[in-house]
Amino acid sequence: MHLGIVGLPLAGKTTVFNALTGASIPTGLQLGAGRIEVHSLVVDIPDPRLDALSALLQPRKVTYAQVTFLDVEGLRVEAEGRGMSGALAGHLAAADGLLGVVRSFG
Repeated sequence: MHLGIVGLPLAGKTTVFNALTGASIPTGLQLGAGRIEVHSLVVDIPDPRLDALSALLQPRKVTYAQVTFLDVEGLRVEAEGRGMSGALAGHLAAADGLLGVVRSFG
């Protein structure tokens, strides 16, 4: 499964990506116009039921379910009306689902 993490710039997308994947990508960076940076990481999903079955049956190989998280560039407000870039749309179209990150002003 591929999940794209989307939201406005500086909303905390990379922070959520780091928390879900255990990565340590620097946060708070804004790229220049026209540059798109996408971080991608595959994470095994732990499952105690699978662990119990593999201990009981002792298979040669145990394969956990995996999720690929995509941390994409922030969606810009000034892009309204023009749509998003083709590269960004391509990354998001390939995702099975989107995880929206919303700023909190609490």
